[in-house]
Amino acid sequence: MAITYLDRPIKNNQAYIKNAQLDDSRYKEFQLRGPMGAVLHSIGTPQPMGKPVADYFDDPEVEASVHMILQADGLCYRLAPDNYRLWHVGGSANNTHMGIEMTEPRGISYDPNKGYAVTVLDREEALEHVRHTYDRAVELFASLCRTHGWDPLKDGVILSHKECYDRGIGSNHGDPEHLWSKFGLTMDGFRADVAKKMSSATATYRVLAGEYSTADDAKMQ
Repeated sequence: MAITYLDRPIKNNQAYIKNAQLDDSRYKEFQLRGPMGAVLHSIGTPQPMGKPVADYFDDPEVEASVHMILQADGLCYRLAPDNYRLWHVGGSANNTHMGIEMTEPRGISYDPNKGYAVTVLDREEALEHVRHTYDRAVELFASLCRTHGWDPLKDGVILSHKECYDRGIGSNHGDPEHLWSKFGLTMDGFRADVAKKMSSATATYRVLAGEYSTADDAKMQ
């Protein structure tokens, strides 16, 4: 399965606007240098489709943003250029890393009374979604590593939001390990799989013009 890129700029988001206006030196420096790595996120809600998440970020009141949102079928919404400094990790990693969100399966729930602990309600459905999203993320990160000349096995290049928090460069989040741990997936395994993908045949990618309609989204559910 290939990655299909769909450009959907979040031009109403304040971080996007600050980049367009070169609001201060942090944005100019990031744009001139480009990202030094990427942080892998998981959206934290049972929503398998990327469009509602993209629409959420395209809001002047939302004080968060990411560069891409990836679905299990390989559709990847590109919300901003790679070299824009966005607000995805709540710490200093915003100054160095891109942010990539993965969608999550319907067959889970979150309990706000237990620190938003996740419960798997439909294991078969959730496993299928998580497994496919993981595989597509491997492809996507291999492509990003090729594009930017990153070594996926070098310390600090590919991180999860949880790892950023553990290193003191991100806010207190547990993704994507909070969900991956239910299915035996790890960031060390992910980085190794990205390295393997880079050494194998180059995957194919498509770019779509415009945006999907809600009818297109419905076909993919």
